[in-house]
Amino acid sequence: MLLSGRPGSFDELCEACGRDHRQSFASRKPGRSRTKVQDNGSGFAADSSGGIGLLGMRERVEELNGEFAVVSVPGAGTLVRAILPKAKMEKA
Repeated sequence: MLLSGRPGSFDELCEACGRDHRQSFASRKPGRSRTKVQDNGSGFAADSSGGIGLLGMRERVEELNGEFAVVSVPGAGTLVRAILPKAKMEKA
């Protein structure tokens, strides 16, 4: 999946979750495309921004009227999810 039409964005999403154990999932349904990446790494505090990489991904997804979520708990890993409307993906 390309976020905002930029090659490598899915790779960025994977890297945001760390290098310990990572699972990724991408699917397309009528009208939308969904990507989820989860790891069992060190995680981070809920009040943390998660870094500039996650902020950039959030901005690109939201520019396309998509949904972006990050769930992370220190010591329990991180889940990053992006859902994009199909019409917006085709225009990107």
